[in-house]
Amino acid sequence: MLVLEANAVGEARVQLKWRAVILLAGSSRRPELAVTGRSSLDLPLGDGSNVLDRLIGELSATLGEGLGTTDVRLLVGHGQGEGKQFSPEPAGRSVGWLSVERDNNPFRGTGGAVADAARGYGDNDLILVLQAAQVNFTPLCKTAGALLRRVEDDGSDVVVATNSAGVPEGAILMRVGALRGLKKEGFVDLKEQALPALAKEFRVTVLKGSGQSSVPVRTATDYLRAVALTSVVGGVRVGNALWDLDPGRSGGFKLIEEGAKVAAGARVVDSVVLSGATVESGAVVVRSVVGGGVTVRGASAYVDRLAGAEGGASQ
Repeated sequence: MLVLEANAVGEARVQLKWRAVILLAGSSRRPELAVTGRSSLDLPLGDGSNVLDRLIGELSATLGEGLGTTDVRLLVGHGQGEGKQFSPEPAGRSVGWLSVERDNNPFRGTGGAVADAARGYGDNDLILVLQAAQVNFTPLCKTAGALLRRVEDDGSDVVVATNSAGVPEGAILMRVGALRGLKKEGFVDLKEQALPALAKEFRVTVLKGSGQSSVPVRTATDYLRAVALTSVVGGVRVGNALWDLDPGRSGGFKLIEEGAKVAAGARVVDSVVLSGATVESGAVVVRSVVGGGVTVRGASAYVDRLAGAEGGASQ
């Protein structure tokens, strides 16, 4: 457990405890990348890691000795069922300090899920809320440290990390006491409902970064951008800025996951071919994600496509 002495607004100095890290990986909507049959958290990146394992490494470095006393909880989406949307379950991991909790209520929303998860903590405990399906390019320890310093400086109850344009970057530090007023039943979206409601009664501030320091992994375009920015070609990193994947602009990367079959005569550019996929000789794959079980036939072209065995291909 990390402990911070901070000035609360209008109060004497109180002890605030960074009690938990909540990783949000669920959604009431079916993620676009679910067509691959894989959780977004299990998708490979250009540096040899995958989305969740990269984040686990960052958390380990950030929490340090606090790993033994800080709860780290991954909240995943509800299961597939009749009439329901779903998120594929991430693969199990032997990480003793990471707990995986399934949210079986698709109608609670991310704000409601965070409020529910915080019920067992004290009012002055702090929780760091992170989007699990994203790739950070500013070290998490730097972002988390800046959020803590803001609380220390002005007693903020909620601090939202954003990019330079003010768009939230997927990291929010929250005092548990501020969450008590959120409704205990019904849908509560974190950004569109919970934060505006909290701002009416509590000190909610924004911590702006420089540029954009993270990439979400929600869509095929998001994912390809994250792969490009974590890839190294010929000893040189492909991207050192967040790149738009404009049509006709080549980042020069390709990621062929172990277990995929790509023929010598195939051309794969700025694309990912996942395990279990086949790309035949003569086929062309450009700015696309090819999921397991998909065969790209010779002489065919996949351009700007997301293809999965369960749902065919989208364009």
